Amino acid sequence: MTTIHNGNLTKSHTYTLSSKCGEQVVAIKIEGYGSSEGSSAIHLILNNEEYKSKVLDGKFKFTWSGDWYSDEAIVRYVANSASTTNLTLDYKIECI
Repeated sequence: MTTIHNGNLTKSHTYTLSSKCGEQVVAIKIEGYGSSEGSSAIHLILNNEEYKSKVLDGKFKFTWSGDWYSDEAIVRYVANSASTTNLTLDYKIECI
């Protein structure tokens, strides 16, 4: 697993999760956890559209997993004007 940690997020941020598998990617697993003061959101993007989403409010933990066929994944954290979020993402892009 690879870990990304950001504390005190007050602005929206885009994360590019990547793998060195090339065309050998078959699955992805993303675990997110932390806490948010004020409501914010996080989205997994597929083909430039929101594929999976989660509202972050208070203490949170979520897992997204499934088939995936790209060596990159885009995750967008969307802050609102009154939110502060501590966010950790653990991810693994699986290869054949």
